[in-house]
Amino acid sequence: MEFKFSNFGLSSMLFIVVLAQLLFVAAEPVEYTGQNVVMEGEGFSISCKLTQFDALKWLKDNQQIDELQHTIADSRNQYVFEDREENGLIVATISVKSALSNHSGTYRCSSLSNESHNLFVLGDNEVKGEKKMLTFKQGTNVELDCSKDPIANGVYVWKKDEQTLSNNDKIRIEMGKLFITKGTDDQAGNYTCNIKQDNKTVYTREFEVTTEPYAKLHKYVNVVEEEKLKIECTVYGKPTPHVQWKVNDTLYPASSGRVNLLEDTERKVPNAVLILDSAVRGDKGQYSCIAINPKNQLNMTADITVYVKGKFDALWPFLGIVAEVVILCAIILIYEKKRNNNAELEESDTDQSPDQKNTPDHGKDSVRHRK
Repeated sequence: MEFKFSNFGLSSMLFIVVLAQLLFVAAEPVEYTGQNVVMEGEGFSISCKLTQFDALKWLKDNQQIDELQHTIADSRNQYVFEDREENGLIVATISVKSALSNHSGTYRCSSLSNESHNLFVLGDNEVKGEKKMLTFKQGTNVELDCSKDPIANGVYVWKKDEQTLSNNDKIRIEMGKLFITKGTDDQAGNYTCNIKQDNKTVYTREFEVTTEPYAKLHKYVNVVEEEKLKIECTVYGKPTPHVQWKVNDTLYPASSGRVNLLEDTERKVPNAVLILDSAVRGDKGQYSCIAINPKNQLNMTADITVYVKGKFDALWPFLGIVAEVVILCAIILIYEKKRNNNAELEESDTDQSPDQKNTPDHGKDSVRHRK
C-alpha cells in the first residue's frame, strides 16, 4: 500500500508539528533569578531563561520597558539590557546601577509567560516603620502586627528589650504577628520586628507596649483625732504610674503643707503613700488616689472615705458602761441591805417561844414575883 501526500497535506502536518512544539515550549515555565528587595541607590539585576521560541520582551507592570526609558533622565537609573545563549537557552538580563523607588514592580521577560519576578525598592522612610504605641489592660490578650505587604518572603525576627523572642506560654509568634496571652506588667516593654531578606534587614518596626494603670484603696478608714493618718494606695502599671492625690477636691501632685506623699518601698511607686501626722476633725472626707500612665496620660482613680473621731469619743461609751455598772451595784446593795433588815426582824420574832406568847398567866406570874 502506498501513501501519497499532497503539498497541502504535508504543509498542514508541518504546521501542526510546529504548533505543537510552540505550545509545548510555551508551557515551559520561565525561570527568574535576582534580588527581590534593594535599597534606594543600590544596584539590581534580574535574569530569566527563555527558549529559542520565546519572544524576548521586558515588561514592568505589563508595560514595555523600552517605552519607559525616555522618562528616566539619569543614566545611572536607566535600564541596561543584555542577553546571551547558554545550553540552547537564551539568558536575558536587565539591570540598573542605582535603583529608585519607581523601579519597584513586577517584571517579565516574555509576554507569553505568566511567571514574573517581584522587585521592591525601599526608601529610608520604609526601612523603619512608624513607631506604634499600644496600651493593654492586664489579663487581656494583645496582638502586634508587623506584616508588611509585599515583603511576604521575608524572615521575621522579634525582639523585646533587645532580647530575641521565641514561643512560650505567654508569647506566640506567627511570621509578622506576635500574640501575647493574658498579658501582665512583665510583657510590657519595647518590641522590635525586623524583616530580613538575603540576610539583610530590609524593614524594622518598633512597638512601645505599656499597661493601663491600676489603683486600689480600702473603702474607708477610721482615725482618732491627733493621731497619724496613713493611707497606702496599691498601684500597678508599666511604666510605673505617676500618682496624685485628691483630698476633698484639693489636688496634691506632690507633698504640700500637712499632706506628705511618700514612696511605696515595696513596689517602688512614688507618692503612693499619704500621711497626715496629726489628724483633725476637718480631715474627714473623701480621698482619691489617681494613677497616671506617663506615656499616654491614661489614668485610674480609687476612692476612700476617712472618718476622724474625737480624742475622747471612745471614753464616753466607757464612762457610760461604768455608770451603768455603778448604778447596778448600788441597786444590788440597797436591795441586799433591805432584804437583810427584813430577815433580822423576822428572826427576832421567832426568838420568843410559843408558850410565852400563848399563856394568859404569864403576865400574872411576873407580877407576883416582883411582890
